Amino acid sequence: YEEAGNAFRRAERIKDAITWYEHAVKIYSSAGRFQAGGKILRTIAEMSEEDIDVKSEEALAYYKKAADMFEMDEYSKAPHSQCMLKVAELSAEVGKYEDAAKIFEKEGEKALHNSMLQFGAREHFLKAGIMWMCAGDPVTASIAVERYMSEDPRLATSREGELLQDITQAFSNNDVDAFVDALHKYDSVTRLDAWKTEMLCKVKEIMAPSAENQVNDVDLT
Repeated sequence: YEEAGNAFRRAERIKDAITWYEHAVKIYSSAGRFQAGGKILRTIAEMSEEDIDVKSEEALAYYKKAADMFEMDEYSKAPHSQCMLKVAELSAEVGKYEDAAKIFEKEGEKALHNSMLQFGAREHFLKAGIMWMCAGDPVTASIAVERYMSEDPRLATSREGELLQDITQAFSNNDVDAFVDALHKYDSVTRLDAWKTEMLCKVKEIMAPSAENQVNDVDLT
């Protein structure tokens, strides 16, 4: 079944490929081969994400299924986290900001307890904070950021931590100029990726709906 799926994928017959891949997943799952099943589900998720005719919700659902499958395999903690981070990003893209924030927070907390992943915690907390702002709640966002700082003392002095504190303060004060200045400062050294740029634009639109053009004047891509 997996080979049939691969063949259809090479032929760019995506729907047929997914059908055969799903048959393979059922077999792997029944046999307790959760890692193998998770890999195929992640492949389906990636195919769905790349296909412009497929809605984000479908790709999100497959990444979640892949994460669930990986979670049942004790040697698949890394791919489980990778899939959950994709779930968070896609959840944000369809407006599920609180769900996304909670996933980023959980992954940040997990990273703090792994010496090899600790450095990445600040990225997860930055994204989580942005999500709370996208949800339109400055109080919750501020409380969350304070919690991140206490959980990860190194976050406050990092560039990600400084950015998060600055934009959260600006968001709480509805100060668009301070928000833009903080983004300029960060982006002049470390380019913001496309996902963060998109989400930060949403935050600015919440702060000042009439100032949308000002968002686009900031080169964050």
